Amino acid sequence: MICPGWKRTNMRLRCTLAGTFAFIILVELGSGLVATVWTAFFYEKNFYHVRNKWWGYSILGIHLAFLSSLFYYVRREACYPRPVENLSQNKSVTMSWLCGMCTAETMAVFGSLYFYDTVALRQRTFNPVVGGAFLVYLLACGLLTAICCNSLWDLICPNREDDDDVMEVEKLSQSDTKGDLKTDGNA
Repeated sequence: MICPGWKRTNMRLRCTLAGTFAFIILVELGSGLVATVWTAFFYEKNFYHVRNKWWGYSILGIHLAFLSSLFYYVRREACYPRPVENLSQNKSVTMSWLCGMCTAETMAVFGSLYFYDTVALRQRTFNPVVGGAFLVYLLACGLLTAICCNSLWDLICPNREDDDDVMEVEKLSQSDTKGDLKTDGNA
């Protein structure tokens, strides 16, 4: 069971959204981890003229520090529900902010890896492993954009799915009151 509060209807959407944000965060951080590990340990061994070998290791260290600091918080936010009376702390809002921070950090990692490849290693072409990890990162950003656009649409039109049901309930309630008035007037 990923979310302990999945049976409650008010928790279901928040658990699903928090789990989706956690998945996006893990994909983004994982793609950055693949790119930094490859650059630090395997890619620079092909170049004998590398003067700044510490650069690849420092990028990896910064990314690992960020990854380890967020991993605990993401797991706690995604898996443990907050009390229902504490509605001001919405899980999906917190997870969306964390997801935005991870997106910015991973973009900074890929930017520094590009700088490392072009300046320190003097390469004209981009590393193919880093390019594949960057493609996975772009797919995760596309998923994040789709979720954020859907959430924005929910803010603009909060009752768009329930409008037909509300109209039917209002019509039924109006017809019930008209029927009650007719019976009261005839009696």
